[in-house]
Amino acid sequence: MNYRIHALTGSLCGLLFIHYFSLPLWYKGAVIYSLVVIGSLLPDIDIPTSYLGRRLKPLSILINLIFSHRGFTHSLLFCFFVYLFSLIIGLEFYGVAVVIGVFSHILIDLLTKGFGSNRILSILVEAVLFLCHVFFIFFLFS
Repeated sequence: MNYRIHALTGSLCGLLFIHYFSLPLWYKGAVIYSLVVIGSLLPDIDIPTSYLGRRLKPLSILINLIFSHRGFTHSLLFCFFVYLFSLIIGLEFYGVAVVIGVFSHILIDLLTKGFGSNRILSILVEAVLFLCHVFFIFFLFS
């Protein structure tokens, strides 16, 4: 999928996130919306020619050398580390927004022929359990 589709999906998820939490659009809602869209583009940082990869080229090249495309950055473990990083810096609500964007990217990539054909069911089950866990922890500590 191209970055426009991922950004559009992230945009939709951002709007749903804002609506679900009844956030004001003028400040916190705009920040959350932006973070979900950025999160929806983040997994393709492993491609130096991607939309985000061209803007963060040195980081993208490094990630591409360490991980292959649709490897670590397209996994639920990556979602976990993004959320863990947000917990460490004390911005878990914003981290949830980025994780929702990353997760939307992974779900949309499941529709492509090369990525999703034989892994859809196992990843979806794992993803639902992971999201339930993340939201449970978020609501438990908020």
